[in-house]
Formats: sequence, C-alpha cells, structure tokens
Amino acid sequence: GLGDVYKRQGVEPSNIDAHSAHRTPTDIGVDRSAEFDGHHSTRSEQEAIRHEALETRNEQVAALNDLDLTVDVDGGALNKDNITATIDELNDQLDELDLPPEEHAAASQRITDLEVAARAARAAGGAQGDASEQMGDQAARDAIATQGGTVVVDGDGAGPGTFDQIGLRVGEDGTQTLIVAEAKGGSARLSTTGRILPDGTTLADGTVLPNGSRAAQGSTLYFNDVFRNDANLAAYLRDNPALAAGLADGSVRVDYQLVKASPGGSISVQRLGLNPAELNLGLPR
Repeated sequence: GLGDVYKRQGVEPSNIDAHSAHRTPTDIGVDRSAEFDGHHSTRSEQEAIRHEALETRNEQVAALNDLDLTVDVDGGALNKDNITATIDELNDQLDELDLPPEEHAAASQRITDLEVAARAARAAGGAQGDASEQMGDQAARDAIATQGGTVVVDGDGAGPGTFDQIGLRVGEDGTQTLIVAEAKGGSARLSTTGRILPDGTTLADGTVLPNGSRAAQGSTLYFNDVFRNDANLAAYLRDNPALAAGLADGSVRVDYQLVKASPGGSISVQRLGLNPAELNLGLPR
C-alpha cells in the first residue's frame, strides 16, 4: 500500500503533520498530451506579450518621471482598478506644467502609450494566469492517464473548495485506487494558508482545535475538509456507492498527489502524505 511506499522513502505515515503538506518525489514520467502542449504554447505567448508590454510601460513611466509626472508603479497606481484614475491625474498634472505645445503633445502621447501598455500587460497577465491554470489541470489529467487511471471528476472551473482532478485506477488484481490531484501550473504553489477548518475539528488524540484553525493545502486535514465539501465528488460517490463503501472501509486506496507543470513545460508528480490516524472522509462505514 501507500504506507509501504512512504516507509521506503523514510517516512512514517503516522508521523506526518496533519496540518502541513508533506511532499515526496516520484519517478512518474508523465506523457504530455497535445492539449497540454497547446496550453503551454498559449502561456508562453502571453508571457512574451506581457513582458513586452511591461517594457513599454516602464519606458513611459521613466520618461514621465523625468517631467516630474510621477507614477507610483509599486504602490499600485497601474493596478486594474486604479489605471483610469492614474491616467486622469497624470493628464491634470501635465496641464499644470505649462509646456510648449510640441512638448505637451509628446508628453500627452506618452501618457496615452502608458495607458495602452499598462492595460495590455494586465490583459496578458490574466491570459497567462488562465493558461497556467489550464496547463496545470491538463498536466493532472495526463498524470492520471499515465498511471493507468481514468478521470472521473474533472474539477476544471469548479472553483475553490474542490479538488482539481480525480481519477480512478483499477489494478490487474482488481485493486482500486482513487488518485486525487492538486494541479499547479506556471509559478503557482500550494497555498500555505489553505482552508479554515470547521469549528470543533478534533484530532485523533482527542485534541479539539481552536475555532479558526487552518490547514495548508495538501495536508491531511485540508484533504478531509475538501473531500467532505466537494459537491462534484459527492455526486460521483452517490452514483458509485460501492466505491464510496470501499473508501470507507479502506479497500479502495487513496493516492493524494501534487502535479506541477513548470513554465518550461515539464511535469512532475509528488505524493502528498496523508496521516492515516487523522484521515476522516466522513463516509458511513
């Protein structure tokens, strides 16, 4: 079982901190799909567009600063919600400088170019983020397929409080394994703040956690909470009661994984250790 896998890697499952993500590497070589390559290509294109737009933006900011038209980029002046107000303020400051007409026109054009570049950078950054997310999701699908599994719950677009991808693998001996994947694309990482646990969360030793306690994404307590609240997973288990029963009695294994798709297009799979003493899926036995 997975407990033996962890032990071979020098990990005692019962010693895994239930609040934190415990990652162990695997040698799973994921077969990249054409869909993954498409998302990776889109991300790379949007990243290039964003970098070019940022260079243009920074050139205009420097030129305007030379005219004492200050743009506080680090302070969020060009954030999505502030761009319009910042551009209006720059134009007001420009009118107060009493520049010769040609210089005024040139500075006005720089302000216009700054707005165009800032909005282009924001748009490309959003598109890059979307492509990174899609790349991560597809990497998780590809990882499940590489391991001989089939995606049974696709969390694409499902939002927070759900698992990214869930697959089912059936071994030659009939043993079933539920592969639960946290998918990360680009520079995305597991959230260290994770989720606020339900009031009254109780550990195996009887310790009742203070209200407002958190569990990091990828941890056992995080897994428990999402497993109990993922509506898509709940619907799948209602339609497959034998699988739910197997998860409850332990005859169906759970393999919790982190699948990461790097900006360069490589895919890695790490196991997220689950402490069996703290694993509580809320299923009737």
